[in-house]
Amino acid sequence: MSDFPAGPPPTGVPAGKVPVLESAAEAWRFARDNWMRFLPAMGILALGFAYYQSEITGWTTTPDWGGLALVGFVYFIASVVAMCAFLRGSTRGEVGDGPGLNFAMDELRYIAVIVGLSLVIGIVGFFVMFLFSIVFVGMAARSGVDFEAIGNDQAAMTEAFIAVMQSGGGLTIGVLGLLIGCLYLWFSVRMSLFLPATIGEQRMMIFQTWSWTKGNFWPILGAVLLTLVPVALIGGIIVGFIEIAIVGDEPYRASALTRFLAYLPNGALTAFTSLLWAGLVGRLYQGLRPRDLPTS
Repeated sequence: MSDFPAGPPPTGVPAGKVPVLESAAEAWRFARDNWMRFLPAMGILALGFAYYQSEITGWTTTPDWGGLALVGFVYFIASVVAMCAFLRGSTRGEVGDGPGLNFAMDELRYIAVIVGLSLVIGIVGFFVMFLFSIVFVGMAARSGVDFEAIGNDQAAMTEAFIAVMQSGGGLTIGVLGLLIGCLYLWFSVRMSLFLPATIGEQRMMIFQTWSWTKGNFWPILGAVLLTLVPVALIGGIIVGFIEIAIVGDEPYRASALTRFLAYLPNGALTAFTSLLWAGLVGRLYQGLRPRDLPTS
């Protein structure tokens, strides 16, 4: 079993608080102590990522939407199986000598909460885009754009967009875009525990975790940045050079096998980063979980 603590946080760490440095250190400790045990899960995730990337970069003209759906589904299932294995270790301390791979209730609940939250975000996003389009049309009308004359002409629509941007609408659109981005970041941080809580509690948890992160936006964001950004930046530069060296800037000219091998290091980086993320959110789940919450 791993030395990563399961259950309440260590003595001296107040419940409901996020010690940034300790949380980041625990995430790295979890990855360091358990990466060999999680090699099967990391391998599945890396192979799924490489397969997905090799397929979508092989298109030369119009995307094959049926093919995209198939490879996307394969990658999604691989990521679900791997992430549930990681989260069982970080939230419930289930890190044994076996591969830890499964497709049972944990994985089904994981998929269900992702689909549920995605539907909510999709509905909200639709209304946001609707409001954004109303603002854009209003600014375009003030700029003298005739939408009836434009019709379905994409070139004319592009010219209309440029006209709106040049007439002062660019600042308004930029501010709205920044506001939406900040709101999405805030929402993402506040919802950062719904997946580890779903695995840790062994029941579907989505908005039940909203109150857990209250007052901890900046500490959680700081812990995430401190844990993931360095490895993502350094690793991203390295795998970027590897991909350029193997397939160049026109990967569709390479064979499917060559593309797969080129993207495999990026898959390994994705798998390790995911393991780090699981270690971090598992630690945050342990520390922010209400002490009076009934155990499963």
